This record gives sequence, C-alpha cells and structure tokens, in this order.
Amino acid sequence: MHELDAEPRVFAAILRHGEYEQPADTPSAHLPYPLTPRGEAQARAAADQLFELIGQVAAAEPTARRVRIDGTIHTSRMLRAWQTGVLLAE
Repeated sequence: MHELDAEPRVFAAILRHGEYEQPADTPSAHLPYPLTPRGEAQARAAADQLFELIGQVAAAEPTARRVRIDGTIHTSRMLRAWQTGVLLAE
C-alpha cells in the first residue's frame, strides 16, 4: 500500500442560499429579506442531497482511508445565507 493511500481525502461543499424575494431594480446586497418557503425547502433539499453524497463517498472509499465529517458551516452575515446554513445543520 502506498503511503498516500492511507491519507484522508478532503471534500468541500459550497452552496448558495435558497430563494428569497428580490424587488426589481434593487441590488441583492441591500436586501435583508429572509428565505421564502421555497428557499427553505431548497435548503432542506440541499442538505438531503449533501448527506446522500457523503454516504456515497464513504461507501466508495477504500477501508484504508478514513472518512471524517467536519460539520463546520460558514455563511455570510446576510439573513438568507445564515438561514440556509441553519437549515443545512438540522
């Protein structure tokens, strides 16, 4: 077995916030609005898909590798991003 075969692989998931209301002619950075119900559903669906992907990666990894989940979630200060992060963490 090669030395590198025992090293864990690193995967990062980058997700965008769910849907929110954006009035016409208003820059999105100026909108403190929360996620819409659809945006909340999108965040929950993304969490489910991410969980499924993690399971697939773990199942495909050779036994010599470790699969460790670091549940750290980073978001911007925008309400919609924070809400998406909270829903992912649930």
